[in-house]
Amino acid sequence: MNMSSPVRVCAFSHYFPPHFSGAGLYAITLAKEFAKKGVQFIFVTVDNSGLPRLDEYQGFEVHRVAEGQMKHGEFTLWWNLGNALYSLRDRFDIIHAFGSTYRNSAIGPISKFLGKKSLTTVSMAHNDLYPIAMGTGAGKLQRHFLSCVDRYVSLSHQITDEIHSLPLAPNKAIEIPQGVDHHRFTPANQTEKAALRRQLQLPETPLALYVGVFDSRKNVRW
Repeated sequence: MNMSSPVRVCAFSHYFPPHFSGAGLYAITLAKEFAKKGVQFIFVTVDNSGLPRLDEYQGFEVHRVAEGQMKHGEFTLWWNLGNALYSLRDRFDIIHAFGSTYRNSAIGPISKFLGKKSLTTVSMAHNDLYPIAMGTGAGKLQRHFLSCVDRYVSLSHQITDEIHSLPLAPNKAIEIPQGVDHHRFTPANQTEKAALRRQLQLPETPLALYVGVFDSRKNVRW
């Protein structure tokens, strides 16, 4: 690759707008920030709802592939994903999968076949890599697929420790916590807080805010 040319990334996120998820929002936010540095992004995502197979979202090209809806539907996904990435092979240098789950792990052998560099983000501790820890058949296949990946991006110390405890190459793990857009998310001063409470008709008592899916792994009951 000519180092003077822009880096070109094909990002795979299983969920992507208009099907929102933390991983999808993380992917698009990261792409916007990297675009400021000249990095080019195209997206591939999964959709069975009839949305256009080729689309555009906030200035980024989006390709949608179908996933099998029956048992072992991942094989349909992997076939369609492989075909999509093969057709795009001249337009990217790196494949980045947002999530290192069993279904996402196929990025490993696909990238090797295409002669591309690859990385996966391990987004949740004791979730993405859980089948590997359990030693299931799917976990063994996932481990084999991930062995083809060049780098695992860990989002926390807990995830890094988990990677090191599994039969995965520890030298491939790099810890990069999620960043915060401090231009958008800036603590309000007392005057601004008071004005916002009046505007939103909120009480003066302390408030707790939860943003996320209602799922046991989020420990919402706590």
